[in-house]
Amino acid sequence: MVMCSSTGGMPAWLEPWLSIPFYKGERCKKHVHQYNTVFCAVCMGSPVCETCWRRQHSRLHHGHISLQVCSASRRAAIEIKKFKKHMDASDIQVYKINGKDIFYLKPCREGVHENHNTHDPKCQTCAKKLKDSNCLFCSIACKSMMGNSSMMINSTEIAAVEQQPQPMRKRKRKSTTAGTEECSLLGRSTMNMRKRSRKGIPSRAHSGELCS
Repeated sequence: MVMCSSTGGMPAWLEPWLSIPFYKGERCKKHVHQYNTVFCAVCMGSPVCETCWRRQHSRLHHGHISLQVCSASRRAAIEIKKFKKHMDASDIQVYKINGKDIFYLKPCREGVHENHNTHDPKCQTCAKKLKDSNCLFCSIACKSMMGNSSMMINSTEIAAVEQQPQPMRKRKRKSTTAGTEECSLLGRSTMNMRKRSRKGIPSRAHSGELCS
């Protein structure tokens, strides 16, 4: 079961999940040696540790989507086989840690501004150098940010097209031309009538004269 938000086509749980600071000092209160790494994508509450999830929360969240992160080079990551069942994972750089294929949740700040050739593949969001030229993003967060930006650009372009004024119809132009021609013809006929010589003014006969 995948829940999608109304905008961007991204799962509704993605943003809350990515905002959690995994492995940043927050540990389980019952099991102090374990980090809270399991997140319920349906309830979208606070994460719990693996032991608490297995003993208690697995029954409370039966049938829900659960996402468990792991630590890879001191960064939060997730196994690809567990993640790609719930979201499109194409174009994201794949890394291998301890024999497992993983995705990093967020980009690594180190090496983002490193010097590299213009032809080297790089992340389309943070410009970090990529290992695989067929990939476009270095992490899940970078792909989600680029996906939302594309939707915003497309909606802006559509709105701009809808606001463009519609062109005038050709029929109106033809009727205007015809009306102009009629006015010119009337003007010419009036001028011709004025140019014609008027008839002579009739003279009245004197009272003492008779007409023969």
